[in-house]
Amino acid sequence: MTKAHAPPTSNVDPERLEITLSVPASQIARFAELLRGAAVVAPPAVAEAPRLRTKAEIAKDLRTSTGSVDRWVRAGCPCERVGDRRRFDLAAVRKWLATHKTVDAPANDAKLDVSRVARKAGLRAAGGAS
Repeated sequence: MTKAHAPPTSNVDPERLEITLSVPASQIARFAELLRGAAVVAPPAVAEAPRLRTKAEIAKDLRTSTGSVDRWVRAGCPCERVGDRRRFDLAAVRKWLATHKTVDAPANDAKLDVSRVARKAGLRAAGGAS
């Protein structure tokens, strides 16, 4: 014959509530170890946000002009708005530059024919030779 359990009542005092568990001693010892270790374990480190640079700082860091940085932004270079100013993450800009042709210079294999450009502009070489 089994005993019938009484349904819980709403006037139970949580401070006096006792719970009996049937847990093997090995698990209790392991649980105690975990609790001891938990007091020593430091919380996980929060990743520090990258320092955002101004346009002048990013230009200086990358040895270019602020005008070049403006062209990069128009071409899709990553930046963040802080108020009415743009700020740049150096690592993100370097990564972007590595995957995009720079807007400032012609490709390395491009050859510039100065005489052809001069003729189109209506200019003649010095000394009267054409």
